[in-house]
Amino acid sequence: MTVLDFSEIRNFDPCAVALGNFEALHIGHCRIIEETVSYAKISGIKSAVYMYKNNFKSENSLFSLEDRLVFLEKMGVDFVILDEFTAEYAKISCGDFAHFYIREKMNAKAVFVGFNYRFGAGASGDVALLKELCEDTFVFGVDCVKVDDECVSTTLIKTYLKNGEIRKANKMLGRDYFVRGVVESGRNVGTKLGFPTANVETDTIIGQGVYATTVVVGDIAYKAITNVGGKPSFGIDALNIETHILDAEIDLYGIEIVILFHEKIRDIIKFDSADELINQLEADKKRRGIL
Repeated sequence: MTVLDFSEIRNFDPCAVALGNFEALHIGHCRIIEETVSYAKISGIKSAVYMYKNNFKSENSLFSLEDRLVFLEKMGVDFVILDEFTAEYAKISCGDFAHFYIREKMNAKAVFVGFNYRFGAGASGDVALLKELCEDTFVFGVDCVKVDDECVSTTLIKTYLKNGEIRKANKMLGRDYFVRGVVESGRNVGTKLGFPTANVETDTIIGQGVYATTVVVGDIAYKAITNVGGKPSFGIDALNIETHILDAEIDLYGIEIVILFHEKIRDIIKFDSADELINQLEADKKRRGIL
């Protein structure tokens, strides 16, 4: 798979292109990209995905650009074209976007978008207008993909994650939600209690709580429980992600780990004594062990 900056495109070969933000690359997004790749193969042209380097809708993305590129390569995409969403970009008219971006620069012979795709200044363009403006270019609007009678969307997935409804979010993602980061030294509170933890400072939109997780270190996966939030029992309110690996003692300082979230075990609770906290952590371990 080749990754290009939009400004680098010169004499681009004919392609079938998927357009979208693709922040989550959930099962709905994947359907759009699968249709694009399939059409390209049948037509003997290249497949491409056009998306943004930056997340213009919110501060926290579900997955990093690097992770999304890995997903796309596994799906068989030939080219990923990256662009920057800026204030000037937001002013581009629907006509100019269709003519210059899609037809002239990307040389698109087919365009695939979601049913609710919007484009152009003020997001004024929809799928119907895109079909009208692209004229001889095949434009296909992919219907919404439903899970439990709900149309899959990035917004809905984020809501589920914030509410701790991990199973629902993962079902829509088509994969386990995860965060990655380098393990840093902490206050050693967990170690003193007999529950050493790996502390990672990274952005996440997941709601505060204690979760059943899996920690991946290289090619090895470990069952774990992860605390997202503060430590009210010790007067610490700062948001933190700390993970206790079950049945293994590993020195992870300075090592990048991936934490996959499966289910919320409980809310964060303030305990009156260390013994109460230890008893609860033991119960959390048992709960994780049977999941």
